[in-house]
Amino acid sequence: MKTNSFKPLTKLTGWTLRLMGALIVVAVPTAVTPLFIDWNDPMYAESSAYMINAVGLLIWVLFWAVSGIVSLVWVYRATKNARILKPGAVTTTPAWAVGWFFIPFASLWKPYETLKEVWTASRGAGSRSVPLINLWWATYLIGNFIGWFVTRQTFSSDQAYIDMPFLVWVEGAGNISSLIATLCFYQMVRRIHRFQLERDTAAAEVF
Repeated sequence: MKTNSFKPLTKLTGWTLRLMGALIVVAVPTAVTPLFIDWNDPMYAESSAYMINAVGLLIWVLFWAVSGIVSLVWVYRATKNARILKPGAVTTTPAWAVGWFFIPFASLWKPYETLKEVWTASRGAGSRSVPLINLWWATYLIGNFIGWFVTRQTFSSDQAYIDMPFLVWVEGAGNISSLIATLCFYQMVRRIHRFQLERDTAAAEVF
């Protein structure tokens, strides 16, 4: 049995989109509820808004982890298909398409470079990357940086100097950026899957 033949990602794409959709639905209220917490109140941790946010955050983390794993599997398979559809167009191997997300410094540009090549190879002749990919990566990096900043400040040794209301608004900006990145990636998954199916069908008709 050939292991290097094109394999449609219909079922995997469906699950990836469903999980990302659920992640988006959970992320919206989780991002909004902190704005209704009175962080200047010493008893803010006992407020209903804080409790709702804590539960929502736990649910969000669960969906984030599951959708993240499934999305990486999709990236692996989509990269493999793109290399089959247009040999030489995607320089990154499927394994490294996933691995680059976890390599310090290289993770700042290599995943973007890889997905741009996958898009181009899947789209076919005369195609070029679209602003969608650029917007995805810009908002992805901004959201991650803000998340790192907020976490660093939250667990700082100088707890007395933490301006919680300010951090909440900064975190809100990061959440919006991450939400935009998720929406962009959702569209990228849909379109790349459609492009690959169209190219595979066109190739089959030629032969």
